[in-house]
Amino acid sequence: MEKIKIGVLGLRRGRTHLKNFLTIEAAEVIGACDRLPTWRDAAAKAIDQAGARTQVVAEFDELLALRPDAIVIASNAKLQVEHACAALQAGCHVLSEIPGAYTQDELIRLRDVVERSAAPICWEKTPAITTFCATGASGY
Repeated sequence: MEKIKIGVLGLRRGRTHLKNFLTIEAAEVIGACDRLPTWRDAAAKAIDQAGARTQVVAEFDELLALRPDAIVIASNAKLQVEHACAALQAGCHVLSEIPGAYTQDELIRLRDVVERSAAPICWEKTPAITTFCATGASGY
C-alpha cells in the first residue's frame, strides 16, 4: 500500500500532529516547516526519535515543493487562510488548526478555493465557522 505523504506547517502547535503522523503506518511525514529555528530544532529531535527521514524546512514554499498529498496547517492564525488556499491550489488535502479563519471574507475566499480544488479541507469547529455556516453565508 502506498503511504500518504504528509507535510506539517507550524511546529509549535503542529508538533503534536507531527508526532502523531510519525506513528501512523499508512503515513509518511515528508516535510515539517517553521520559520523559527527553536521549533524546527524541537521537531528535528522528535523526527530523530521516531527514526524518520523527514525534511525540516523554514519556508512554506519549500514544504509545498516536496509535493505532499496532505498538509497540516498549524501556522500563525492570521496566515492560515493564505496557507490553506495555497496548499489546496497545489492539490494538497488540508487539515487546518483553529481558528482557520477570522472573517466572513476569509471564509468565502477559502470556500471558493475549496470549490475549485479537487482536494478537501478539514478544520476544527470554531465560532466564526459555526456562524458562517449557520447564517447561510457559506452557500450550503
